[in-house]
Amino acid sequence: ISEWMGYFLLLEDILPDVVAFRDRYLTQNGIIAPSRARLWGALYSDDLWYSSRVEYWKDVYGFDYSSLSDKIEAFDGPERQHLRPEGIISKPSKLVDLNLYDTSAEDLGHLKASIRSHMRRNATVHGFGVWFDALLQGPHAEVWLDTSPAKGYTSWSQSVWYFRDPTAATKSSRIKGSFNMRRNSNGDFDISLKLREPFEKHVKTYGLTAMYLYQDLYERLEFEHGVYENYQLRRNLERIGMVVATILCFVLGAVFGSMDKLS
Repeated sequence: ISEWMGYFLLLEDILPDVVAFRDRYLTQNGIIAPSRARLWGALYSDDLWYSSRVEYWKDVYGFDYSSLSDKIEAFDGPERQHLRPEGIISKPSKLVDLNLYDTSAEDLGHLKASIRSHMRRNATVHGFGVWFDALLQGPHAEVWLDTSPAKGYTSWSQSVWYFRDPTAATKSSRIKGSFNMRRNSNGDFDISLKLREPFEKHVKTYGLTAMYLYQDLYERLEFEHGVYENYQLRRNLERIGMVVATILCFVLGAVFGSMDKLS
């Protein structure tokens, strides 16, 4: 029994040790829990959150920083995030399927899959979401541990790979592409996602570990405290607060300046 699953299923890099332990100690009729694990992926859309990440820089307390947004919001790798169920806009594709009774260390070195799916509705594609499920199976019962967005909050949340340029796609559009995840000798991962339909997109990252998987702490706190929909409201209130504070500073400065002259 081992809770080896991590972000992107494998980023904790504990599974090779579990496999080695299995090969050495598991008896012929022994049980492994979990005994199966699958990684899923689908196109993702979230206008509100994407706007807060990109459009926000066009007006930061009255200043336009959009020319720097490419550097600030590089979207150069997957991020940990709580994804909204309604944001999953394509039929999920199975990227990895591991049977822990026979998966070898060599199998874990390079995992790849073809992506064949379709759009569920018309939407703007902002990225590609990823999550996993794991099977806990005994002699008399089985339970799936499911970390998909539809299942609500889990400690693993999900991962999303945002695209720099959102692209519109229509319902029933075919989705074709490929996924590759290669484990390096030091335990980090090179990950590549390539889409050919309904548009061309190729994103990749090198040397990824759980430690370096980015997460916006504002997003985590807002999700966990149920105030996601108030995100933009909070941004606007912050701006109003800054304007009011600036006006108060000018007023108080003028008042104290007048008092100095009178004295």
